[in-house]
Amino acid sequence: MTAEENCIERMTAGDEAALGELYDRLGGLIYSLVLRILNSDREAEEVVQDVFVGAWRNARGFDPARASVTTWLATMARNKAIDRLRANRRRLPAPPAEPEHALEMRDPAQNPSEAAQQEDRRTRIENWIGELPPNQRQAVELAFFEGLTHPEIATRLGETIGTVKSRIRLGLDRLRSKLKGGVE
Repeated sequence: MTAEENCIERMTAGDEAALGELYDRLGGLIYSLVLRILNSDREAEEVVQDVFVGAWRNARGFDPARASVTTWLATMARNKAIDRLRANRRRLPAPPAEPEHALEMRDPAQNPSEAAQQEDRRTRIENWIGELPPNQRQAVELAFFEGLTHPEIATRLGETIGTVKSRIRLGLDRLRSKLKGGVE
């Protein structure tokens, strides 16, 4: 059992300290992901809070056979961030994203060793995304970091929806095989 899985198990038993530990371990990574999608510190902080409140409320729903804790939280974060991004698009046009800013958040209370591990994980994932074939990388980034739907990506790229779905699936399959090799 990983330390993160232990936190989830303790959360299901009502241990509030476990939620704090889980946040200390993964909060910076989740924040970086959300900030990259939303490009707003304030909104990213709100979404991260929603993610960890959701993790507390739904800890019993976590299934280690389906995903790691990191993947479970990142999926929740991505979905909440994209929902917020789409709601914002209906209200105001979004400014262009600044990915280099999105990756600089650090929790000053975080253990330096854990911070280094988190930074190493983030760097490896970033590198693996960069190693995808250009058409797969572009489709994955538009879907996961800009929150575009498959039809929106198809329109932007001038491709069919089927082609877009295939590129995203192939890209995610490549990333998944890399992740199974040791990031989580």
